[in-house]
Amino acid sequence: MEITETHAFGDVFTANEFLSSARQLGCLVAIDDFGRGQVTPWQLLRMKVDIIKIDGGFVREIKENISGGNSLDFLIGFAKCVAPIVVVEGVETRTHLIDAMIAGATHTQGYYLSQPTLLNAMVSDFRASFDGTRCK
Repeated sequence: MEITETHAFGDVFTANEFLSSARQLGCLVAIDDFGRGQVTPWQLLRMKVDIIKIDGGFVREIKENISGGNSLDFLIGFAKCVAPIVVVEGVETRTHLIDAMIAGATHTQGYYLSQPTLLNAMVSDFRASFDGTRCK
């Protein structure tokens, strides 16, 4: 379950009750667009989340602003203190992918890797890639 940072809860206690209920249903909990919204570091340290998704603006900022790389490094380092999975969104070029990997992202997401795809199409493509010719 993804919760965008701009719509995250103001009350950490209420947030954790909700997130706990989601986990009981078998959901992983992700904070989306981290770095652009309203969740403070203090709140995030007290929320129990599984995935932090860093807003793609930070990977694009590296080429536009000399401190952009430092910002991405900082956000990923902080996010790793909170959640085991850190995704950098907005990876649209090979350079973005390399920058995210160097900064320490555990996962990346964006058009460079794949456009948004329906689950059925993704599963079909995955199965087709293992048509028996590769699995001997």
